[in-house]
Amino acid sequence: MAWLASDQQHFDFNLEQDGDYEIIIMIRHLHGFAIEKIPVELKLSSSDTLYDQHYEIPVRDAAGEYLGEGGGDLWDLDFSAIQSIPLNKGSYHAEISQISEYDELRLIMEVGIMVKKVE
Repeated sequence: MAWLASDQQHFDFNLEQDGDYEIIIMIRHLHGFAIEKIPVELKLSSSDTLYDQHYEIPVRDAAGEYLGEGGGDLWDLDFSAIQSIPLNKGSYHAEISQISEYDELRLIMEVGIMVKKVE
């Protein structure tokens, strides 16, 4: 239950049509996760696209409360990294890395990505 700095998360996906897409980074953590923001790097690539950007994913609000959906000790957080990016039909590879000052972020259970067509 830790996300190591050396543990890059890799995702491959196919798009069936050209269009504008939203890219969402999903984090599942346990209650007790102490960091307020998770610094990450998102790389998105295909044969004709290269995107590389750093983000700070907020975990807590100004009052110190967890953001996202909580259930028991689990918290699910969806972060809209890219609200709209034009992408062509085809195969893509995404890579997400934690780039915090720590070698490991304890209590992180899962990291994922969701790609949604913008309507």
